[in-house]
Amino acid sequence: MIVFTDGWSNKGPEPEQAARNAVAQGFELYSVSYTGKVENAVTINDYTLEAIAQDAQHKFTDKNFDQLIERVRRRNLKCL
Repeated sequence: MIVFTDGWSNKGPEPEQAARNAVAQGFELYSVSYTGKVENAVTINDYTLEAIAQDAQHKFTDKNFDQLIERVRRRNLKCL
């Protein structure tokens, strides 16, 4: 499951608990935050991004977004 977020919760269940529930149900979680070069963009809540991700290899930002694309691409390769 890929979660795109700024890390701020403003409605619904707490993201950290929702992430734990998803992992308990067998989902592999990736957290993604992308601000780019937007002037006056909302700051990223790294704490929540890290809490959603299972580990550092599951947390992505605009600085390493290409690594997420490569990781997903590898997962979708056919096994021979």
